Amino acid sequence: MGLGSLAFELFVLRARMGPHDLLIFLLAAQRLAQGHALYGLGFVSPPEWAVVLLPVSLLPFWVAATVVISTSAAALVWASWRAARWFGLPPLPTAAATLVCPMGWWGLMLGQPDAVLTAALLELTVALGNRRWGLSGLITPWLLLKPDVTWPVAIFVPVALLGDRSARRPYFGAALPSSAVFLLLGGWWIPAWIAGLTRFGQHSHFQPVLSGLPDLVGGELSAATPHQILTSPLGLAATVAGLVAMALVAAMAGHQLPTPERALWMAALPLAIWVATSPYVHDYDMLFLLPLCLLLVARGPGWSISAVGVAALPLVVFPTMGALAAIPSAAVAAAGLAALSVERPRSSDNVLATTVEVGTS
Repeated sequence: MGLGSLAFELFVLRARMGPHDLLIFLLAAQRLAQGHALYGLGFVSPPEWAVVLLPVSLLPFWVAATVVISTSAAALVWASWRAARWFGLPPLPTAAATLVCPMGWWGLMLGQPDAVLTAALLELTVALGNRRWGLSGLITPWLLLKPDVTWPVAIFVPVALLGDRSARRPYFGAALPSSAVFLLLGGWWIPAWIAGLTRFGQHSHFQPVLSGLPDLVGGELSAATPHQILTSPLGLAATVAGLVAMALVAAMAGHQLPTPERALWMAALPLAIWVATSPYVHDYDMLFLLPLCLLLVARGPGWSISAVGVAALPLVVFPTMGALAAIPSAAVAAAGLAALSVERPRSSDNVLATTVEVGTS
């Protein structure tokens, strides 16, 4: 499905692929270094992202692009390998799949930060499973380099740890100073960032290959302007439904699971629901669903039948190639809900519980 959507974008729309997004990021970093206005020419990311890219922005563009893309790819492969081993899955196929799947290499080719942030999310997943609460607290704030997608992690992981004092104290003891460092990198630009967000989309005619239910019901299959997508009544209804679903999932997972497993689900499942229902998530952002996929595979195959049904339904309702972009995120989110609703196996048969014990020891 991802390949079909990508082929539609490349051959039907004849889009020219290249690190265009990275060019926007590097130009913003150069404006920052020169003391000029940071927000403009399409840059709407948090100011910290421009600060992080400041050293490589001094290099010639294609040298900088090579450094950023190769480093991001290496981080993604390394984190995928480590996470797969921790979950007891074959590391080589897992690492290769994250790199060559359309969501993986497309985001890399555009110069998006998804690869390196997914790597951080995978490291967070392993740290939570191993009860390394301090390391988890250090990692969490930096996922907000792309807050429009990853904000559920920064909310639901702390919520999952609030009821466990042994986890709460080291986690927040590390998360608070890490958040302070994150804000100090570009905190003085936050008012300009907010102003830039309000102007976002005024010069964009359309947003290609968005992913998620709001785009299907209100974005006219990725052919709408950002203003139309973000203000569509049907799209807003889907977003509200997603927020309600996230709250219900957090309540259901509550105190029924041990702290590490509860934190793992809260790092993965609300994020997947948001990817499926957010009015502004692109195809390459579905790479953030990788931790949930690993959780489901480690849990067992019982979720697969419902996932196939959910994935097949949009093919009937929206029989166009452009609509395929929204299917995987909705299917994975539905599969996660199904996995949480089934009866948990005994500890001796629970792959995830066994993996947590092995990782901890």
